[in-house]
Amino acid sequence: MLFGDYLPLPDSVRRALRYAPVAALIAIIVPELLPWKAGTEPVFDIRIIAAFVAVLVYMRTRSTVLVIVSGMVSLWILKALIG
Repeated sequence: MLFGDYLPLPDSVRRALRYAPVAALIAIIVPELLPWKAGTEPVFDIRIIAAFVAVLVYMRTRSTVLVIVSGMVSLWILKALIG
């Protein structure tokens, strides 16, 4: 931790800070995957399928590199097939 060595933090704060990176990533990714925008109706988007493929690869392999590669490759393939 950045200040953990100089400013003593309670254990409860240290435990809570472990989830900050995950929460930040979710806050960035989830709005991009939602199938609707303000003032419009839900629209099907191939990014949801690519994200689902990436999640399945993560659950199977636990490899960050394979998650990125599989998500991007599936997105590119879907864009090539669907347009």
